[in-house]
Amino acid sequence: MFGELAKISVILSGEKAGELFFEVGLEYAKYFAVDRADCFVLALLPQAAMDGVDIVSRVPVSERLLFQINTFLCGTLAEVYTQRKIKITAPIVREKLENAGAVGTGITCGVDSLYSIAEYSKTPFPSQDLTHLCLFNVGSHNIGLDAPKEMEEFRVDLAKRFCKKNGYEFLRINSNVHDFSPNYARYFTVLNAAAAMALPKLFSSYYSSSGCAVSEFHLTGTDLAHFEIFVLDCLSTEHLKFYSTGTEVSRFEKVKTLSNYAPSYEFLNVCNTHTKNCGVCVKCLRTLYALDILDVLDKYSSVFDVPAYRKRHSCFLAQCWVRKTFAKDIFCKKMWPSLRRKYGIPVWSIIRESIRFVRSRVKIYSFAYIRYRLQDAKH
Repeated sequence: MFGELAKISVILSGEKAGELFFEVGLEYAKYFAVDRADCFVLALLPQAAMDGVDIVSRVPVSERLLFQINTFLCGTLAEVYTQRKIKITAPIVREKLENAGAVGTGITCGVDSLYSIAEYSKTPFPSQDLTHLCLFNVGSHNIGLDAPKEMEEFRVDLAKRFCKKNGYEFLRINSNVHDFSPNYARYFTVLNAAAAMALPKLFSSYYSSSGCAVSEFHLTGTDLAHFEIFVLDCLSTEHLKFYSTGTEVSRFEKVKTLSNYAPSYEFLNVCNTHTKNCGVCVKCLRTLYALDILDVLDKYSSVFDVPAYRKRHSCFLAQCWVRKTFAKDIFCKKMWPSLRRKYGIPVWSIIRESIRFVRSRVKIYSFAYIRYRLQDAKH
């Protein structure tokens, strides 16, 4: 599935000793930079900040990156993780790397991903047009699925088919970073940046598809994506600039854009619990609500079971109310008024779904954790 491989790696000592690597197809080996440890420092940074552990590298790190992390980012991470401020110590390398000028973004075929592709494939600025669509194995395949290998294979196949049909270069990077930084959902912004940084001689720009609008900007240790604009600015170097894309619009506006982007009708895939869209999980329903409001459900009949959604319509509408009320789901909160105006309020379904939701959460979470999440959602 991967062909001949090239690998760049470092040996780690300390509590989590072992080899940390990034792996690419052999044709991309020329884009490694073996004289600097930028990508490895980024890969270890968020978990080290969570643990309050300093990082010491014998391999040099780019001067601007080291300055920005130590001066601006480490203090912020210390605050959100309520830990001591860590420090990264390494020799400095000042030489600016020449690169191929490639422009990349991730391709999961989710709403955020496809929005970035739709918006930045052809811009008024040719040097900023997308050239490479990337799939990074840095932990995302392990979320919500008992068979991460199955999820990985599905996403690779989907991404390859999209790239082939729509004329993009496909780049896959494999890593064992999740063995050392296992909390992907809390700091995936940094891990994906680390993967892009593994090929510093390739990329001049990289678009990180944000799931959070700038209006939701706040500091939280639950998910660094809420202040991703700041984080990515700290990670940018002289030779590679990271951009947080999609922060200027809401998720609903992204779906609205995609409703006029034909490739999304065949490739939109938002489910984290199954390979294909299950149509009943939170992420699937958020998307179905938006498509419903826009009256474009039938355009997506090849990727969603639209008849099944319509059959249980009152139940799913009630779940939107429940999630915006009890789970403080910002997406449901924004879409509920439009759904209510269009369909009314399914009172009995709301009562039934409310009881079911409360029972399920009490079984899973402690009251202390529920209070913590509710407080965090208020910001």
